[in-house]
Amino acid sequence: MEGNGQKYVMEKPSLQFENEQKNIKSDNLDELQPLLETRQEKGTETETKLYSRPSTFMLILVLATNFGIGTEYAILMPTVWQYVKSVGGSQFYLGLVLAAFSVSRTIFFYVFGRWTDKRNMKEPFVCSFIIGFIGNVMYGIAGRFDSKELILGGRIVAGLGAANSTLVQHFIAKNYRSEERTKYLSIFQATAMMSVLAGPAINIALVALDDQNLELDGFVFDSETAAGYLMAFLNLVLFFLYLIFFEDSAEDLEQKEFQIQSSSRPELYGWGESLKIVLIDRAGWFPMLVNFVTAFGITSLETLVTPLTSDQYGWGTEENSYLFCGLCGVGVLAVISTVILDKRPWMSLRGIIVISSISTLFAIGVGIVFCGQTKVPLVGLLTFGGFFAYGLVMQASPSLSIYSYLIGEFEKGVFMSYSQTSIGIARIAGPLIGGTMLDWGSYYYVFSFLGFVCALPPLLLPFVWKKMYVPKGVKG
Repeated sequence: MEGNGQKYVMEKPSLQFENEQKNIKSDNLDELQPLLETRQEKGTETETKLYSRPSTFMLILVLATNFGIGTEYAILMPTVWQYVKSVGGSQFYLGLVLAAFSVSRTIFFYVFGRWTDKRNMKEPFVCSFIIGFIGNVMYGIAGRFDSKELILGGRIVAGLGAANSTLVQHFIAKNYRSEERTKYLSIFQATAMMSVLAGPAINIALVALDDQNLELDGFVFDSETAAGYLMAFLNLVLFFLYLIFFEDSAEDLEQKEFQIQSSSRPELYGWGESLKIVLIDRAGWFPMLVNFVTAFGITSLETLVTPLTSDQYGWGTEENSYLFCGLCGVGVLAVISTVILDKRPWMSLRGIIVISSISTLFAIGVGIVFCGQTKVPLVGLLTFGGFFAYGLVMQASPSLSIYSYLIGEFEKGVFMSYSQTSIGIARIAGPLIGGTMLDWGSYYYVFSFLGFVCALPPLLLPFVWKKMYVPKGVKG
């Protein structure tokens, strides 16, 4: 890695590094799978060293958490308007309810990131499930008390708990070296996509509850309240699983190695100086921008599709559900493509970002030419949606992998929370800006603005091209 005139390349481990490894303090090293890695640098074989990777169970548990976070967001989308309306809420109040989850979640990213750096990863995970349980119970019982305030409060509290998504990314960044990190971040993206598919599917099954008249002392269990109760139960299960089985992994060896080989002592840097080094000197702002664009584009697409298909083709909930399933399927295909390309020795992470940008910009061109008209042809909309979703999802994992590498010797928890915060802001801005432009009465404005936003990464990439290099043969 190059930045600010200094190379950050993983060389042969020094005697100091070997001594540091011997002093690693961890109570669960016996439960971790040892991974012997032989590293190649400029054709010269370097020393083989021991690196501990989490067990498969631990990885599945963390990915299940990521799946639950996505489901928590998606499961209530088909019924939340009816629920809000049943307790006297307006469309404006619906907007508050939907925005509240993202806002509180974004605010709490830093709290969890800082917590895991200063203490451990288990504590914030366990705490997040307690918070999530409380928030979802509040949402579920709101119907019993005919209270729109409980719905809003429940989503605010649930959003605080859902900020644990930054812990999931930190887990991957900490425990997997840069050479394999893109693969696991891609799996992270795939589980998020599948959770979006699972949300509406679960809701279809929950609709059957409406005919069962399930009620206990005024507490109703139907398709509207079940979105809260079911997610409260999931948070409770995850709470006990993490409390009993989750163990913090060994120290972040990549971070330690950066510190030793660059003779850096990050604890001596102030908050502003560490930000400058990672975000400015090493150009960490660029992968953050890519992930902002990804989240902005996806949430704008979610906002755009339903009104457009309803207006143009008279589609309802069922047709749009099939459309979203198709788009999520394209997203899974993009994840698979990312993993395949990352394994090719001739393909770099920045190269994958270039390919994804081509797909995204082609989609925008189709959108402006064919979908910006008064009458939108269905084939044009499907072409736009497919290439747009493919490009956006494909660029997410490589950019996150580059960003985690650029963090180097600094605390990953805090810096991953910065990345998650940018994504959270994009998730708030996407629907707000997209919805506002839809009110202007022309789809042309929406596609043009999306084009401007999505063009930023490919336009700026040449200026930081060298700094986005992550050595293929280096495991660090």
